[in-house]
Amino acid sequence: MIARSSALAVAAALVACGSVQQFRTRVLDEAGRPLPGAVVYEETFVPGDRVRHVDFAWAVADAEGWAPPQSEPPTSVRTAARSCSLLAIFVPGRLPQVSMERAPCPASKRPAVRELRLPDPVAHLPYDFRYIGFPFLGDAELREKARSPEAQPLRAALRRSALALQARDGSLGGEMLGALDALDRSR
Repeated sequence: MIARSSALAVAAALVACGSVQQFRTRVLDEAGRPLPGAVVYEETFVPGDRVRHVDFAWAVADAEGWAPPQSEPPTSVRTAARSCSLLAIFVPGRLPQVSMERAPCPASKRPAVRELRLPDPVAHLPYDFRYIGFPFLGDAELREKARSPEAQPLRAALRRSALALQARDGSLGGEMLGALDALDRSR
């Protein structure tokens, strides 16, 4: 166990210095039960007057709550100098959980392997949802990645979340729904 922890610490240190960050996340509810089917989404961006999106990655949690499953390699997302990240968790039947770093972003990145315990659904709305850059209509490379067949589960999770948010607060979710519709029309 010590060797594995040391290897993870070394890997996390290398990732923080490089241009790619890997992640594997275990998604649990407040009581510590796995949340299978949860979609873990991370995007990286360089903040400024005009935000520059760098990359996005996502994974679906298995029966034990691991996204990606432990039998698969960790998910990788590209970073850039001074890049920040946005993390979102989409669990069927719940409002999304969204957390976004604000500039200046920390130089050290999160550990490659992490466990997140999501609180029981509460009444607060995730206003940072509106900052999700997906499907990146203004960036040809990221738009093509968002349009790929592999990203269909992510698109579905974002659409479900946007609809749920719009039902709770008409000012949320509409922009995402419009962007997803535009992506569908551009095929």
